Amino acid sequence: MQHIIDLINENRISDVFFELDKLGIKNPQYAKLKQEFIHGAAYDFPERLKVLVQNLSKETFNKSENQNQNTNPTTHLQADALKELLAKDKIEQTLKELQKICKDTDNENVIIMQSARWRSLQDDELMGIIAREEANVQKARLRDSLLKLIDKIFE
Repeated sequence: MQHIIDLINENRISDVFFELDKLGIKNPQYAKLKQEFIHGAAYDFPERLKVLVQNLSKETFNKSENQNQNTNPTTHLQADALKELLAKDKIEQTLKELQKICKDTDNENVIIMQSARWRSLQDDELMGIIAREEANVQKARLRDSLLKLIDKIFE
């Protein structure tokens, strides 16, 4: 249980959900928090998630802790959640989650470049350097690049 609390404290929420999914948590509050994360979490989300984890039965953690230690935290559930964020036009949040997932991997630089591309696009649009139509085209290209990267990471 402590390692899941540590993940929350490190703001590695995707990894928290991966770990809890491995445990087969069937809790309505858990399902609600997971959906909230996908659709845009409130400021107090990490604290509420921490309370939920602390309230879960310790037996839940102990019975499956040993069998799940060597599992890779890149799953189709994470890929689906990232794709859903993109579908909801939450590019910034998608990039942040990808940065956490790709930390210290070959894809870390790709995410850094895509994040810079996103910030530059936002700045150009805000300052009126590019028209809204061109900004939309650039956003579509960025989304396409991110979808391809998500597929590559989770294949």
